[in-house]
Amino acid sequence: MDLMKYIDRIIKNVAYILIILGGFTLILIGLLSLFLPILPGWLLIIAGVLLLGEKTKLSRYIIGKLPPRIKEKIVERQNKEL
Repeated sequence: MDLMKYIDRIIKNVAYILIILGGFTLILIGLLSLFLPILPGWLLIIAGVLLLGEKTKLSRYIIGKLPPRIKEKIVERQNKEL
């Protein structure tokens, strides 16, 4: 039983790290795309923030600047994941 709990904890930690890396990667590419007209930068920034949810200070700051209706949807999605 302890081995299964250990493996489950490792999987959750790896998933958390991948989500954080993916979110910051999308935000970084989005910021670069604002200056390079190859990709829609704002769309990638929004996708990165949505992926991060409320896991980091940066995403909490950006979410804090959003209209209340959008914030409610993000919080609702976060509650479904738990």
